[in-house]
Amino acid sequence: MEENYVQVFDNKRDGSNYINDKKTNVKGYWMPPKLPDWALPADEKGNCRNASQDPQNKPEKQYQRENSQAQQSNQNDSVLKKTGKQPPKGTKQMNQKGEFDRSRCLKVIGEYLETTGLKEQPQFIIPLFKKVTQNSTCKSLQNIFDKATEEELRAFYGVLRPVNDLVLITNNYKVALSDSLRYVQILLPNVKIESLFSCFIHLTKDHVKEVATFIKEDLQNGNLTKIA
Repeated sequence: MEENYVQVFDNKRDGSNYINDKKTNVKGYWMPPKLPDWALPADEKGNCRNASQDPQNKPEKQYQRENSQAQQSNQNDSVLKKTGKQPPKGTKQMNQKGEFDRSRCLKVIGEYLETTGLKEQPQFIIPLFKKVTQNSTCKSLQNIFDKATEEELRAFYGVLRPVNDLVLITNNYKVALSDSLRYVQILLPNVKIESLFSCFIHLTKDHVKEVATFIKEDLQNGNLTKIA
């Protein structure tokens, strides 16, 4: 399983763990992501309550893959930590019944739309969605939540996540977004990176890891300064 990013916050919460990493200056509390059913011992499978079963959750606010960024709801927390696990690429996400968990997927997409700023720029959502799904007939965000197929949702998730993670890393190291975009431009010399939206389609998780390395090294060498 590959590593993931979670929020680190100042005040203790039920179920949170404490961290004080002197190497990265990360200090605070974090919520450990829940392991997906397939990663649990046989006698523990099905014990964790699925978030999609909560009747108070509405479709547009529900969305997350079984193992993906389980504690990302508080976007105001400014510090992040690398932790948590995810299944290997290509592993099919399942709920307790062995089916694709649509409501959790929609929850994560909703969170990614907020983090990347797309939710505040809805005119970009449908063009982007159609570009990655090609034959989709969805004409609005609500159409996506109501009618998009599993395949379409997976494709949309795939282009949203790297940009989402780029924002999280930028916030984690407390550097300017323009600095992160400058590193992206170096990695993507054939793409004109003018804003965060320019990263969609082109940015991959490997690019994000390289940006994180650039930021860390330049901060250590004094070639980059924090904004807060």
